[in-house]
Amino acid sequence: MDPAPLPHNGYGEIVAISHLWQHGDLKYTLYYNEKGVVDSLFDPQKGKFDISDYSFIKDKENRIVQEKWTVNLEDPKLHSYSYDDRGNLVKFITYRRKQFRKGVYKMVEDKVKEFTYDNNNRLISGNGYDYDYSIENNILTITYGRNGSQTVKKYDNYGRLIYYDHKSTAVPSNPTTYTYVKDHKNNIIAQLNNKGDYNAIKIFHYSDGSSSTISFDKVQKKWAAPSEKLVWNGYTAGDLVRSQGLYKKGKLQGIGWVQGYGKRVEGNFKNNMLHGPGYIRDFLAKDTYTIGEFKAGKLDGYGIKIVNGIAVEAGIYKNGNIQNSYDLNTVNGDTKLCSQDVCEDGFIQKKTTSYYTKSYGFYQNGKPIGPAVEFGRDKIAVAFFDSSGVSFFLGPNQNYYVIAHYKDSKLEGMGYIATSNQYQVGKYENNQLVQSYRE
Repeated sequence: MDPAPLPHNGYGEIVAISHLWQHGDLKYTLYYNEKGVVDSLFDPQKGKFDISDYSFIKDKENRIVQEKWTVNLEDPKLHSYSYDDRGNLVKFITYRRKQFRKGVYKMVEDKVKEFTYDNNNRLISGNGYDYDYSIENNILTITYGRNGSQTVKKYDNYGRLIYYDHKSTAVPSNPTTYTYVKDHKNNIIAQLNNKGDYNAIKIFHYSDGSSSTISFDKVQKKWAAPSEKLVWNGYTAGDLVRSQGLYKKGKLQGIGWVQGYGKRVEGNFKNNMLHGPGYIRDFLAKDTYTIGEFKAGKLDGYGIKIVNGIAVEAGIYKNGNIQNSYDLNTVNGDTKLCSQDVCEDGFIQKKTTSYYTKSYGFYQNGKPIGPAVEFGRDKIAVAFFDSSGVSFFLGPNQNYYVIAHYKDSKLEGMGYIATSNQYQVGKYENNQLVQSYRE
């Protein structure tokens, strides 16, 4: 985690930055105040909490000379930085916690790195390497290495890495080139190499309500499945997007899920988009769930939107827009929880058996209709109802994980049923598997 303050040009405009793993899952989101200083953090496992345990000290040149983290009191972190009179970092020290006697601890030096520079402020030694520089066609090339190895890095005019190669007597040359993806505000949100992999992925959240986006379409070509028939399979896209589901000719066509770019999309698909029952979990937008009936990737029918565990919108949608909104005044309090099998008509919150879970759903003529969701502790289960009862279910159910269609409360149509070490998937009739989609 890097909770350093924003550059001056980000003050006020950037309210948060989400950092993603290479496979697309959210690492964490840092929230900034009007002075560009981190004041809270969102962790997908722990939720959002204040950061009162990060501090820094700046010198008169506005450079950070000390940073301290005490998130984990058993393992606090302390870094110090020293600069020369030209502003170059010449020493970096990390400290560790050491026990001097029972109950008494102090921070002591752990690792020291020192750096030297030439008259052009270029690093010539540090980290055990000596560095050589050349400039050709306005491109800076840095060469360094030891033990017969050589690493070459090239940078553009903005100091961004555009070329990397490492070779030795045992390792042949295999250059990697890089380009950079920018968002609508011209901030760099990802590094893209010539192998099609995205790295250093960030999502910027702005004060005008907009956010950076990376489209699934950028890696769509990597989803190609060779099979002409419908089969259950899993794919990755540049190690950034993971998916599993029923594929035909390289596209999700039926039940499955996709996870990447800070989102998880699960349910019934058509041409790689949610079509039918499903949900979207957005880890980047304060842990937001969009649950309901979809058409071509947009809510179309009964739908619920939940942010940080609170229902913020519920109703009937058309082409992604709400047409008939339900009253939320009582549903988010504890004063009107339905504890019966039959609840009042409308959008309700049902009482659950656990303090850590919540349950929302719609009732019409005394019966559930549309999606009914129960969630908590990073788990979600959704049952979809029609006039005959449950028509679709996705999520954990007792000792199973289920993504399946139902009729009269029996498996009917496409279904995926899994335990921790085995699964079956295919077409069901009257609760029986009649055709497997496993290869």
